[in-house]
Amino acid sequence: METYFSFLLGASVSLVFAAILLYDHDQRKSAGDNYHSNSKNSDGETGDMPCACCGISELDDVTLKKCTACQSARNCSDKCRETHRPQHKKACEKRAAEVLRDEMLFKHPKSTHLGDCPICLLLIPYDMYYPTIMSCCSKIMCNGCEVVNKKRETEERLDHRCLFCRHPEPKSQEEYDQNFMKRIEANDPVAMLFMATRKNDNTFEYLTKAAELDDAEAHYQLSNLYGSAGMDAKIKTHHLEQAAIGGHPIARYHLALDEKNSGRMERAMKHFSIAANHGHEPSLKQLKEGYAEGYISKEDFAAALRAYQDTAGDMKSQKTAETQAIQEHLRETAERVQQWPPDILEAVITMIHQAPNFDESR
Repeated sequence: METYFSFLLGASVSLVFAAILLYDHDQRKSAGDNYHSNSKNSDGETGDMPCACCGISELDDVTLKKCTACQSARNCSDKCRETHRPQHKKACEKRAAEVLRDEMLFKHPKSTHLGDCPICLLLIPYDMYYPTIMSCCSKIMCNGCEVVNKKRETEERLDHRCLFCRHPEPKSQEEYDQNFMKRIEANDPVAMLFMATRKNDNTFEYLTKAAELDDAEAHYQLSNLYGSAGMDAKIKTHHLEQAAIGGHPIARYHLALDEKNSGRMERAMKHFSIAANHGHEPSLKQLKEGYAEGYISKEDFAAALRAYQDTAGDMKSQKTAETQAIQEHLRETAERVQQWPPDILEAVITMIHQAPNFDESR
C-alpha cells in the first residue's frame, strides 16, 4: 500500500512538473512570436529583446546574436535562427530595407545641395535666392565672382563670357532660353529646374525629370507641390527625404518637423542636427528646445552648435564678400553715369521708363 501511494505521489509530481515546463515553453514561444512589437521603443529601435525563437533572455551564460541583415531579431543559437528563419524572412527583408534607408537618410552630406562656387571654391549659401546660373553650362556660382568678372570685362572692354566655360554671353532672351533647352536635351537637371520656374505649363514635367536625375531642389519643390495639393503624404515625404539626402537643409528641417509632430523625437533631433551643421538657424532653435526638454544630450547639442557656428561664419563671410563686390560695382557705375552729358542721361532714363517690364515701385 505504501509503495502504491509513493507511486501516485511521484506520478503527480511528474505531471505538475511537466505542466510547468509546457506552460513555460508556451510563454517563451509567445514571447518569441511577438518580439517585434514587444521589444521596440517609440523610435522603432529594439530594446532588451529575447530570442526570437525560444524566448530565452540574455543571461551571463547565454549570448544573443542580432540578425546581420535587419539588426532587429536576436537568437540564442544557430538552431533557433534556422528554425525561426521562415517566420522571420518577410519581416527581415522589410526591416533591412528600412535600416539601409536610414543609413542613407542620416548620413551627413559633405555640403549643401548648392555645393561650392566652381570659381572661388567658397561655400554657396543655401539661402541665396538668386544665385548666378550660366545658361551655357548650367554652372551655379556665387554672385560675387560674377560681379568681379563683369567689372573686369567692362574695364578692359572685353566681350562678356561665361566665367567657367568661356562661352560668349547670350545677346537676347531667346538665345538665353535656347542655351537652356540644349542643356535640357543633354539631361541637365539644373537647366530643367531653371526652366520649371519660367514655363508654368511644364513646371511639373520639368521638376519630375530633374528629380529622376536626383536633383535635391527639384525633390524639394515637388514635395511642396504635393503638400499644397493635399495629395499622397507618402509621396511628399519621399521627396523630402530624397532632398535631405541630397543636402537640402530646408527640406530636412520640414522632414524633422514631421517627425517631431509624429512623436519620433530621436529621429527629429538627428535631422535638426544635420540641418544645423549646414548653417540652418531654425534647426538650431529646435535643437535648443530639444536640449531643454531632454531630447538631446549636452555633448550632441554642443557638437551641433560648434558645426553651426563654423558654417554660419563661412556663409556670412561669403555674403559679405558678395555684398562688397556688388556695392563697389554699383558705386563705380554711379560715378560713371554722373559724368554723362545731361541729354544722354535723360535719353537713357526715358528708355528705361518705356521698357515693357519696367516697375516704377522698384
